[in-house]
Amino acid sequence: MWFAIAACIIGALLVFGSWRVAQAQPSALALEASVRSLRNSASTAPSGDAIAVRVGELVEHIRRASSRSIAISELNEFIADVDTDTGAEVPLTLARVCFTLGVLLGVLALATGLRSGSSIGFAMALPALVALTAGLASGMVCYQLGLTARQRRQEFRGVLRRLTRLLEQQLPP
Repeated sequence: MWFAIAACIIGALLVFGSWRVAQAQPSALALEASVRSLRNSASTAPSGDAIAVRVGELVEHIRRASSRSIAISELNEFIADVDTDTGAEVPLTLARVCFTLGVLLGVLALATGLRSGSSIGFAMALPALVALTAGLASGMVCYQLGLTARQRRQEFRGVLRRLTRLLEQQLPP
């Protein structure tokens, strides 16, 4: 029965870790607001969000840049800072870990039951089924969190590309 309990606890911990990583993905909302304000030729007034403030500062640096190369280096530095890898693939990897862990602990629970010499039946197979089910369920949750994290990351990068195109139009000659 310990294998089933271990599968449930470890699966829950891995799901929690996947959830934390999925929530750490950057939101494209503030960046999208900056893109809209640049398109409308409005000043990028800081809305209290750190990314919006940084975009506003970047626009001012680009407008005041003495040469195109300095403005491009500012833009590249901004992109490198904002587009850091936040591990969007981690929940998908943890899903595979959960699946494998469930199967492994299920097999170990079965092997322990067979080794103990008890009668073969539902009572012996129950811990293996619980471990397998816990691994599959936690793996499915981690997989779904991974898909969500990947989608948020792709949306963020799409908005970042649009912002980059808009800022390239404002580069000095």
